[in-house]
Amino acid sequence: MTGAELRIGVVLEAFLDWPLDEVLPWLREAAPEITDVEVGAGGYAPHPHCDVAVLLHSAAERAAWLDLIARHGLRLDALNAWGNPLHPDEDLARRHDEDLRNAIRLAALLGADRVVAMAGCPAGAPGDGVPHFGAGGWLPYLEGVYQRQWEEQIAPYWSDLAAFAAAESPQLRVCLELHPGTCAFNVETFGRVAALGPSLAANLDPSHFFWMGMDGHRVAEALGELVGHAHGKHANAEPGHASPAGPAVVGALRRRHRRRARSRVADHCPSEARGRRSPPRRRRPRGTRPDRRWPTRRRY
Repeated sequence: MTGAELRIGVVLEAFLDWPLDEVLPWLREAAPEITDVEVGAGGYAPHPHCDVAVLLHSAAERAAWLDLIARHGLRLDALNAWGNPLHPDEDLARRHDEDLRNAIRLAALLGADRVVAMAGCPAGAPGDGVPHFGAGGWLPYLEGVYQRQWEEQIAPYWSDLAAFAAAESPQLRVCLELHPGTCAFNVETFGRVAALGPSLAANLDPSHFFWMGMDGHRVAEALGELVGHAHGKHANAEPGHASPAGPAVVGALRRRHRRRARSRVADHCPSEARGRRSPPRRRRPRGTRPDRRWPTRRRY
């Protein structure tokens, strides 16, 4: 979003069954208001449309990939490598950290200046095998959990990652989605992480605020210029309730941004775009199962 301009894109995770060279022309025909695409590149994000290893190592492949997108009148908005680089499973954390850093490297090479990610969630104590959401609490066994996580894992990791991103591309922003279950889920916790380096920004997805009982409009106002990217859901408001991601949120972002900002991605394209017919879904061969190495993202 630049001034009064609102650029709208789509997260291609909604089209995992479709090759890139099929989904791009369909988008231009079915949803001509779409100008940008956000492409999965690792972590928990499936990435059938982006072979990160190939693109990192071949300038010719990068040029051809960008040309394919441009031929259909679209632009690369961001790469998405949402995961948990703080996970107590060291192998998983290492993979997600590598995927995030590779997404940053690739974005810089492709000329993109946004990488969408999540802040992650570490263990509650040494030796724990699962992440512990340190959301606070007065009970004795919860006291000090978040502070330990902050001092031992969150601050060291994100300070280093912010420096890495700045070295790869000073203009690039790693936009962390404020999501419960991660160490940056509201204005306060995100603000602490963002203070670790100017390469860190927020990915604003109001849908998560509503099921946490937060006012998305006020969150947008409070974050202000820390918002570097936004996701919007296809949602209808119940009678008597405010629209979850309606004009008020966009207005709040416009009022707060005096310099270049990004708020233009519609997350999960609906099955029909403005009443236009959607492409037929491909059926999996009988007896096969979808890849379950990544979790299905819920639609709220």
